[in-house]
Amino acid sequence: MMRSFALRQMTMAFGRIPNTPGSISLITSRHLSSQGVAAVENLRDALEEYRKEHYRQCLPSRFKKDLVKAATNRESGRIAIDDLQQVIANISMEHKISEQEMETIFQELGESGKISADKFMKMI
Repeated sequence: MMRSFALRQMTMAFGRIPNTPGSISLITSRHLSSQGVAAVENLRDALEEYRKEHYRQCLPSRFKKDLVKAATNRESGRIAIDDLQQVIANISMEHKISEQEMETIFQELGESGKISADKFMKMI
């Protein structure tokens, strides 16, 4: 009983239950279909696997910032599907998330095929 209250409080404070496998921000999950949720989970799993192997000594937030910086178009401040797919290919994680899953994420969360860097940061 006390644990569920604490989790509820954390969810209200942070928008997700931290350190819970499969936790997606509540704001993001409200806007996604079940396929979209699964696609986001696969993307997060791929990124987390890479982070654990190559960013072991850094904070997760540092990895996320570097990832977003690499994928973001400098002029628009938004992430296009092609740019994110290139980053995924560069880190050799294309076997973890399919092109169809990437398209699902961008169709459901993106405006005109792009996602703002802030929205993407919250999603991952």
